[in-house]
Amino acid sequence: MDSIFFQIGLVIIVAAGLGIVAKLFKQPLLLAYIAAGIVLGSGGLQVITDVHVSQEMATIGIVFLLFLVGLELDIDKVKELGRVILVTGLVQMGLIAAGGYAVARLLGYPEALSWYLGLAAAFSSTAVVLKRLADRRELSSLQGRLSVGILILQDIVAIIALMVISGLSHGNGGSDMLYGFLLKGALLLGGTWLISRYVLNRVFYHIAKSTELLFLTSIAWAFLYAFIAESLGFTAEIGAFMAGLSLASLPYALEIIGRVKPLKDFFLVIFFVVLGLEVSLPVIGTNLMLIAALTVLVLLVKSFITAVFITRCGYPKRPAYLVGAGLGQMSEFSLLLALLGLSYGHINGEGVAIIASVMVISIILNTYWNGLNRFIYPLLSRPLVWLGGRTHRELSYRPQGLSDHILLFGANRVGLELLKTVEKMKREVTVIDHNPDIIRRLLRRGVKSVYGDIDDYELLEDMGLDKAGMILSTVPVVSSNLYLIQQVRNRNEHALVIVTAEQVGEALSLYAAGADYVILPRIVGGEAAARLLAELDEAAPTGPTLAKERRAHIEHLKLHQHELLA
Repeated sequence: MDSIFFQIGLVIIVAAGLGIVAKLFKQPLLLAYIAAGIVLGSGGLQVITDVHVSQEMATIGIVFLLFLVGLELDIDKVKELGRVILVTGLVQMGLIAAGGYAVARLLGYPEALSWYLGLAAAFSSTAVVLKRLADRRELSSLQGRLSVGILILQDIVAIIALMVISGLSHGNGGSDMLYGFLLKGALLLGGTWLISRYVLNRVFYHIAKSTELLFLTSIAWAFLYAFIAESLGFTAEIGAFMAGLSLASLPYALEIIGRVKPLKDFFLVIFFVVLGLEVSLPVIGTNLMLIAALTVLVLLVKSFITAVFITRCGYPKRPAYLVGAGLGQMSEFSLLLALLGLSYGHINGEGVAIIASVMVISIILNTYWNGLNRFIYPLLSRPLVWLGGRTHRELSYRPQGLSDHILLFGANRVGLELLKTVEKMKREVTVIDHNPDIIRRLLRRGVKSVYGDIDDYELLEDMGLDKAGMILSTVPVVSSNLYLIQQVRNRNEHALVIVTAEQVGEALSLYAAGADYVILPRIVGGEAAARLLAELDEAAPTGPTLAKERRAHIEHLKLHQHELLA
């Protein structure tokens, strides 16, 4: 059965089945999706041999992903990091491209294939990195902004590389092509700014009255921009990113994100299955030495170069390490480069299969590596100290002489409410957050604030866990809270530990690990609403009574919003 319906249905069934198995064995779901592709493709049962339709659906997944990133991204905050992004990104790409070329030539591979292998190794996967950052809610963190900035730079360089290869193959390369590219880029950016500033707010004001039409129009806008970008010589992914940026300032952005996210998740599953379909086990066996060497270059050398240059630019070693570790894989653009080279006869099908194999292997190993960051980082932190530069003062601040103090991890939303309560208690409090903007705002208010990550063992050592009276965590990541509880209880049996969870099962596991109390924001919100209803019922509610509660709540929300933006 070769029908599109059968192929897509089979992909979803196998991916879901392997996903359930992976969940039972506590393995990353991403690897289950890649395994589904290997099982169904030429490396396994050979059920799906024509991957054209699946590749198109995978492209849609990346389009939606970049659209959502544009919606969530504050471009001004990324521009603040322009120097470190430019320096790190360009140096890393140049060194890795040269290294990949040298490795292939030393192993006796043709010069054209060696250049393609070097270029392919230089880029990192936008889909993998952004999915991981979004899942861990780290897009607004320092490492998230640095990663997004470097990925955008890599994507631009990859597009230039695609255009240069295409131009040279048709005999029209040179400065004219580069000038044309820059002019088209300026037109796309300028047009996006004008439309966002003067058109979209008025148009979407009327559209937003219907949530169904808002959802449909948002998707249509993403596709329209993707088509425009492709017509100008860019990629659909870049167009979708610009579409997201143009809508990011609208008051309806959060609703659009919530409605588009399930579509993105579905099509990204197809993307990872397609990666598995591209794997050829015979090619891996024939070219094992080359694939192993390129995997080491992409996984380890690229990560280390990235981390070193970020620390040299004055940023703390942990976010530098996390950015480097996150970028240690090949990109979907690597596969596009290979397929373009195949179409022009520069490389053969085996060359494409080599690049696909390195991409899949590096993504698998990098996924496990990032799952073990808590254990790997201590081993690599010392070299980053030796090779790094001087850290920005506001990012390296550590309070001294702490005793019977309160530590608050995470100061956004719930954390800000807890901070106000603690301040009324007249207790010494230190806030730890991975968002540098929050740290700056709190320092201006005179609150002791430390830039850092709940998983950073060095930070926990510096925060005086053994002398703390109370530990509060509003970070809703169960693995991080389990680690925090373990570190506190190893040093301090008497401190009160209050953490946050999203699910009831997670809360029970945190209680079992030694938490004194677990906050579940959704349940707490329901309980607060129930108390309000009970109080209104006892008071024989009237319209004015509820209106008073309403006014008070609106004033509280406005104050909270002002404090977040201050």
